[in-house]
Amino acid sequence: MYIYLFLLSITFLILLNYNTNNLIIKRSNIHGKGLFTNKDLKKNDIIILDVWPYGNKKNMYPHYKKFFHDMIHEVKYLNHCNIKSNSDINFIDNKYILTANKDIKSDNEILIDYDKLHKKYSFIGFSQPNYKKC
Repeated sequence: MYIYLFLLSITFLILLNYNTNNLIIKRSNIHGKGLFTNKDLKKNDIIILDVWPYGNKKNMYPHYKKFFHDMIHEVKYLNHCNIKSNSDINFIDNKYILTANKDIKSDNEILIDYDKLHKKYSFIGFSQPNYKKC
């Protein structure tokens, strides 16, 4: 039984690592640093298998610090863009999955619309008035 759980855990970590290996954090024209892909992504490709793999998903992040503590490091660099948004987060099988909502070419920034996410998941903040319009 323990061996099965161990192997399942290792498999999960490999899948998680596989999905984040193609991501790069570098300077963004939108805001500071951003999350970029170093391979072409097709619409509906999974970018990150579980955005918040840590913590209790039934009581989703009532505290700001816990919200950032429990997420995958790369997600912290997803910049907001309502016009050129090319990704989305969906809740499937008790996981928040970051997917491409259109084709994304290699070396392009992965962008998300904070306002649409806030409508779907109230624990995610909306864009602030000072955010760069893109």
